[in-house]
Amino acid sequence: TPNAFGAPTEIGLKLTGTRTGHFAAFYKPSWRVNDWIWGRLDAAVRLAQLALDPARLRQLRYSSADALAALREAAVGPPADAGAPVRERVERDRDHLAVAFDAAAQDCARELSYLDDDDLPVPPSLPVCALQVARRVQAEVLREELERLAVAAREDERAGAARDSESVAFRARYEEALRGVGGREGLAAEQLFALFRESRVGAETVMDDAGSDLFAGTVSRAALVGASAVEGRRSGLWPLRAVTRPIRAVLLVLHVLVAGATRGSGFGLLLVSLALAAGGALLAVSALAEEAPPLVGTVGATLAAAAVLLSALRARVWPFVVLLAGGLVTLLFLLSRQQHAAAGPESTFWTVAVVVGLTWAIGMLRQPSAAPPLVRGPVWWQLALVVVGTAATVAVGLRFPVIEPCALRDLPHCGVIGLEFAGTPEGLRELVRDWDASRLADAVAHTRLDFAFLALYWIPISALCALAARALGRRGRSARALGAARAAWYASWAPLVAAGLDVVENVALLRMLHEAGGPLPPIVPAVAFVAAGVKWLLVVGALLYGLVALVLAATWWWRCRRRRG
Repeated sequence: TPNAFGAPTEIGLKLTGTRTGHFAAFYKPSWRVNDWIWGRLDAAVRLAQLALDPARLRQLRYSSADALAALREAAVGPPADAGAPVRERVERDRDHLAVAFDAAAQDCARELSYLDDDDLPVPPSLPVCALQVARRVQAEVLREELERLAVAAREDERAGAARDSESVAFRARYEEALRGVGGREGLAAEQLFALFRESRVGAETVMDDAGSDLFAGTVSRAALVGASAVEGRRSGLWPLRAVTRPIRAVLLVLHVLVAGATRGSGFGLLLVSLALAAGGALLAVSALAEEAPPLVGTVGATLAAAAVLLSALRARVWPFVVLLAGGLVTLLFLLSRQQHAAAGPESTFWTVAVVVGLTWAIGMLRQPSAAPPLVRGPVWWQLALVVVGTAATVAVGLRFPVIEPCALRDLPHCGVIGLEFAGTPEGLRELVRDWDASRLADAVAHTRLDFAFLALYWIPISALCALAARALGRRGRSARALGAARAAWYASWAPLVAAGLDVVENVALLRMLHEAGGPLPPIVPAVAFVAAGVKWLLVVGALLYGLVALVLAATWWWRCRRRRG
């Protein structure tokens, strides 16, 4: 159905209820209200088309000029029996409606030309005239319904929907427009049309909300209901219960974890944290203790699988989360399983601690909606952090002692970099075999100074990514701009996570340096290896993305200026 105020006409951009098997509108209140509004707007056009019967106009012997004048009065002025409030409101909108009608007057006159010549055939409809008549009715519909859409958007936020959704952006624009006029009755017709035209609520999809609490709760609940239905005796899949029952158990645990993590309760988050830590502990114990009951490994694996799924639901980059988490857990699990027998109780403790920490960290991952607290703020603050933070980082970096000169191609195999990636006790002994006491002392001093360095280097990189996210977010609400800005928010947290991994790495390096010539638990250099590898990936990736995103934002800004020029 066409409209006269420039809004989309394609069903896929108007209505949300046509997606997901025609069930998508049940997902968010704002989607249902949006579809209801479009129903009223399209009905106004259809009713106007029915009222403007071309054959009836010829039967009444209207001329084209008389019909055009009558249509203008219907499209611009109030009805004769309208009350005072309606007349005042329409008088305020008269200028906009009159300009819009006059712009289409020639097209309307062309449609009505058959009234002046009986030899011309009667057209089947008068679509342009109907749109002009429906415009005033549509303005009244939007005056009534946009407030309901804003209320529904507020309900979306309370239910845990994404904070960067189109409905939330519409509510902010609507409330800002109301503050300027004192209420919905003060909104002019052009404001109403502009607000709804820019809302784009109908273009949202379920996956646009991925990572939110509402998405996690809805998907986990739907998956559990589906698994329970499949396992039912009347589903026809009852013989496959040996496969469906473990899946249902994981989904049941996932639903409980999601409920505890998304209710906004500190006690619920504490219980989720304890459950994730317990799952990691049970998983590690089942791997290390051959006499452990099978139930221990089953419960641990169920909680670990639920932790990975929990992070996949609450983080928008869930494929990366799943692959990274699965790779790290598999690496450390296999390493500890191969070496725990000869490593003794201390290695067992380190292995359990690492698996517990990883399981907890994986399950508690979620999408960021803003930069880390320190780098939030106005543009001048973020610029200052980039400049001052870079200067402080360079100043501290120049004070690092040089352990041994290294060529660029040999960098991964000597110095502190080689120490980070030794990987095994044998690799550590090979690296420090020719080191004297002074080199070991320099390596210890270098590692201790790194604690001060890591407290600084993440700040300018994170502020750079926050600047990039701010710049990209201002380039409009296109899917590409929003996706790039969301990725920049993730990148702003990457240096802080890398600094945390740097702490773990430094603790392991100090232990390696103090026991370089003696027995060393194999898990210690393995932890240093993994922490260093992930740290460098996060730091280099965030730095490159921040620079590229700023260049991309500047390019978009320059293109916009050229188009306006």
